[in-house]
Amino acid sequence: MPKNLYRKHKNVNFFFVNQDSYIEDFYSNQAVKQAFLKTNFYFYSTFITNVLLQTFNFKSEKINRFISEKIGLYLSKRYAQNFHTDEKNEIQRLSKILNIDQRLIEQAFVNADVFNYLIAITGKLKRCIPNFIAGGCSTIIVSPPQSETFLIGRNLDFTGIDYWDREHALYIYNLPKSIPYIVVSSIGATIPLNAINKEGIFIAIHFLYSKNASLKGTPIYSILNEFIKNVRTIEEGISFLKKCSFAGSWTIIIGSAQEDKACACEVNADSFSVVTPDYKYFYYANCYLSEKLKDSEICISKALLEHNQFRTQRAEEYFHPQTVVTPEHIAHFLGDHYDVYTKRYRPFGNAIAALHNLSSVIIAPLQNKLWMSTAKAPVCDTDEYIGFDTNALYNNEIHDVPSIELLQKKIPSGIEAYKKAHVVWFNSQDSETAIRYLEQAVSENRDEPIYKFVLGLFFLKNKKFTDAEILFKECLAIPDSPLRVEQYSKYLDKARRKQSRGVRINTILGEAL
Repeated sequence: MPKNLYRKHKNVNFFFVNQDSYIEDFYSNQAVKQAFLKTNFYFYSTFITNVLLQTFNFKSEKINRFISEKIGLYLSKRYAQNFHTDEKNEIQRLSKILNIDQRLIEQAFVNADVFNYLIAITGKLKRCIPNFIAGGCSTIIVSPPQSETFLIGRNLDFTGIDYWDREHALYIYNLPKSIPYIVVSSIGATIPLNAINKEGIFIAIHFLYSKNASLKGTPIYSILNEFIKNVRTIEEGISFLKKCSFAGSWTIIIGSAQEDKACACEVNADSFSVVTPDYKYFYYANCYLSEKLKDSEICISKALLEHNQFRTQRAEEYFHPQTVVTPEHIAHFLGDHYDVYTKRYRPFGNAIAALHNLSSVIIAPLQNKLWMSTAKAPVCDTDEYIGFDTNALYNNEIHDVPSIELLQKKIPSGIEAYKKAHVVWFNSQDSETAIRYLEQAVSENRDEPIYKFVLGLFFLKNKKFTDAEILFKECLAIPDSPLRVEQYSKYLDKARRKQSRGVRINTILGEAL
């Protein structure tokens, strides 16, 4: 493989994609191939099956797995049929060079579309969502005069801890008949969830919940790929998206450095709406802003809805007083653990920083600078964002720019143990190990009710009703938002009822969000 196509520098994998044979070139590198198979491919090709396994509750584990795999394969196949030619070719070539069943690769490529659809058709899909406080993506765009230059900040939050964040990557595309562009991602995940092209057009996506989804829609991978290759202005971007057939519900943020503008295109399978910022800064969380789409939005959890609202409030508190916003301000914001309701720093309360933060990036397009975190999830909990010159990247070169260093960063304790509990539970349903990690998190931060709450839910599942009651009581003794307090009270009552009845319950999924 030519030396200039793949390089690893400062713990980032650089892929310079400038010819049609890039898949064969990159995956002939055994280190790249093994990293892909062990990280993103393994996790996302089995993601829907793992989600559905936690939904079905037949006595036979074999039956649960059989049904989960069949449903996952069927839905993945339906969406994969709607891929554009480029993505279909990519899947076929990956299947051939990696010697992997094409259906498994399709599952990895459309997992978010399938997940979106499952939520839409079930109304809530409560039991399919791990109750570890999920959070959501954050996108912040700041324009002059509130900043010296057009600035972008982005936290990508999605399920995939310990897989996506193992191998951070930058994909630099210089392909014939398309605008050069850069994708900030992970090995094997080429979908432009965070991307910017040479015309200064930035794109980011937020996962939303709506009852409107369609198996006939185009997978989000194809839509974003075509967008970033061809769009040069905000108007072109909106026009392009209006013509797309969406499978599910998303918000696509468009920022234009050359025009000094930004907007949010809110979509589902039936509707489209454009939201423009009221201020020179534009913050977006995971909830529809336009009245047109709010009617179809699914509230999978009141607490999650509250979380999105408080994150928006925190952005207002943070950016309104700033007269000149710098990249350092945005870096601190992306890793912010301050809960605006309780007025304290918390692991994953109503704060910007979230457990599922897999990627964190800051971009100054007009200065040709891009900074990214290479930490493990939560990626935004970092002391340093390393920087690169984007002009050099477009020339197949890597030139460092000064890092953004975060001093006096406040990261609440217990996060690492809590994250490990999530990983072992979601991937293997190992409640005993999860409990040990949660107990460690509680011991490291006894003032955080979320740790105690989730541990209490595991005690409920394992019929340790007295232990659960004690923890829920302790949660109620710590000030928290009204909806959290309502949850703590609800489960305290449940623990008391179960003590006398001894009934088997299944609360570890969904309700605790």
